[in-house]
Amino acid sequence: MLMRAFAGMILLALVSGLVFAQSADTPPAFEAADVHVSPHRTFPFVEGGVLRGDRYVLRQATMVDLIAAAYGVDASNVQGGPLWLETDRFDVIAKAPAKTPPATVKLISIFDAVDKQLGLKRERQTAPRPVLIVDSVNQKPTANQPGLEKILPSPPPPQFDVAVIKPGKPGAQFRGKINGGQVDVQGTTLKFLISFAWDLNPNDEEALVGAPKWLDADRFDILAKVVSDAPGSAGANAPQIAIEDLRQMIQALLEDNLSMNLSEKTHRNFGP
Repeated sequence: MLMRAFAGMILLALVSGLVFAQSADTPPAFEAADVHVSPHRTFPFVEGGVLRGDRYVLRQATMVDLIAAAYGVDASNVQGGPLWLETDRFDVIAKAPAKTPPATVKLISIFDAVDKQLGLKRERQTAPRPVLIVDSVNQKPTANQPGLEKILPSPPPPQFDVAVIKPGKPGAQFRGKINGGQVDVQGTTLKFLISFAWDLNPNDEEALVGAPKWLDADRFDILAKVVSDAPGSAGANAPQIAIEDLRQMIQALLEDNLSMNLSEKTHRNFGP
């Protein structure tokens, strides 16, 4: 129960710009939606949940996250169903009509597709508290509708016109933020950057083999900025920098600027 409640708090914070409450107005229907299993991550967490332009993207969400947000209940009040509802993760990508105001978007419009692709059967109980009971659900989504890749083409990854890594202040505390198409990370170690970029467990001493001790001691800063003349690249309309885009950018920085040579076997080996 605690895990479900915590997951629900994170997701609700991410989608706070969207309206869940029912109203007399008919919410705009999404033109298309894609639900698929998320790629594996060592430490998965919910990402996205914001409408930018005509595209809504939510990544690494558990089924409990999806149900709680879609139907306006706390994650702790999603009951029933198999155990994988809290562990398996899904990505949702949907297209809204052009010029749809984010405040009018209701996730229930997207989750018609979730119901269909995951075969979700549920019932709502309102007393003594709002509870959504999962009767059955498929673990593997059904195939997308024909031609969906034309309606929902994968957006190109963001291009960075600035991406630098430099030594930081000795002993500096780690802090970082991604805002308005800019990445600002200070006081991080190369061990952490390698673990993040190549999706390693930083607590596994055997995940990175042959690394010198200074990798976990010396501090570095990273500054990156999405191409400034790209359409909608500023402010609230700045393109989302997905975690995978961030990983690839950091990989390129480490390999190009620090002449880092990594070989991948069962574990990663740090080479000269």
